[in-house]
Amino acid sequence: TWGAATSATPPAGALTGASEDAEFATPWCASAGNCEVVGGYETTGTTWRLMSAVETSGTWSQVTALPGVQQGQLLTGASFACTSIGNCVAVSATLAWTEAAHTWGTPTPLALKPNETLSVSGVACPSATTCIAVGTMLTFPCSCRPDVSAAAVAETSGTWGTPEPLQQPQQLTPSVYIAGLDGIACQPNVCVAVGEGGSYNDSDPYDEPIAATWSSGT
Repeated sequence: TWGAATSATPPAGALTGASEDAEFATPWCASAGNCEVVGGYETTGTTWRLMSAVETSGTWSQVTALPGVQQGQLLTGASFACTSIGNCVAVSATLAWTEAAHTWGTPTPLALKPNETLSVSGVACPSATTCIAVGTMLTFPCSCRPDVSAAAVAETSGTWGTPEPLQQPQQLTPSVYIAGLDGIACQPNVCVAVGEGGSYNDSDPYDEPIAATWSSGT
């Protein structure tokens, strides 16, 4: 049985009234009534910021803003995961935030090469010191179509590594086969990520489900 919905007040600086544009996007729960949630809100100048709130024994805390601002970029769809309440990660666009003991640090840019872009669609944490974000990487080797690969990047003890494309499930050249990961779930020290892969050949297109398993750092 669902209880009545409650509303939250975005942090200071958020647009209000008829101009208010804010939403919570992704929750993480340790137990019933004990959760943390992240979302985004718009400020003046079409600037989006992330925000979070914590529920303790069924009562929600005041909403707080995450540090850092992205001008003109929608950040409400941040991927979000925790190892415990107050110890979480959030990834949106190419920025990653780490929360330790209920304090969010400044965002860290993911280490992408100049010809790469990364769209993160999921993040999960197999241990208290490791979190893994997955998504789709576009590499632009020339002015032609980009190579599109499933990709992952890991955070270890608060430090994010370099996003890396996963090995393609078929022995085809990158310009023919495309892949992306849509979500990830973890148990202690083991994760499974799932998504889709398919042909980049206009004359013979197809799409198939794919999965990858992470275990002990690999």
